[in-house]
Amino acid sequence: MSLVGLLGLLVVLAVVAFLVFGLPAMRGMGNKAGGLFFPGDDGRPAQPEYSLAEARLQEGRYDEAIAEYRKIGRQYPQDVYVHVKIAEIAVTHLDDIPTAEVELLTACTKATTPDTLVMTHNKFADLYQFRLNNPVRALEIIEELRGKIPGSPAAQRAEERCTLLKTIVAGHTAAKPPTKIVFRKRS
Repeated sequence: MSLVGLLGLLVVLAVVAFLVFGLPAMRGMGNKAGGLFFPGDDGRPAQPEYSLAEARLQEGRYDEAIAEYRKIGRQYPQDVYVHVKIAEIAVTHLDDIPTAEVELLTACTKATTPDTLVMTHNKFADLYQFRLNNPVRALEIIEELRGKIPGSPAAQRAEERCTLLKTIVAGHTAAKPPTKIVFRKRS
């Protein structure tokens, strides 16, 4: 093989190697560099930002905190947490039971995952059982929950609560109820 032929073969091999290895490597580096200036969509859904509402709550500006949560609810209409937080503020700080009822009913309606179903229905039942002293309505809510999550460990706990509520409805006293509804922070 002549020197020119060998040089031509090396050029062809270099072009093939560049197309196979070099081009994808350059494309990857270009995407990473471009991501510094133009971040792309990583496929995860946008998450609500609660910090302003939480700040208003910490400052004792309850009406403003509710207004901020409502803004988040308009921006993220399927968010259940905003309704739970508004209900918490209404019960704990404003003694506004009608608002809490509406918000918890809305949260129960929007809940779709087992975790959100359990949280919303239990908080709604807590409102009726402990704040409104209406164990019959609390029982209805927990029975509804049990029907939505059959066969799960949470359904077993719902069944246990139904048994307790049936005892209360029948006129027997149960264990001492909590003095307030405890809402856990979202983790």
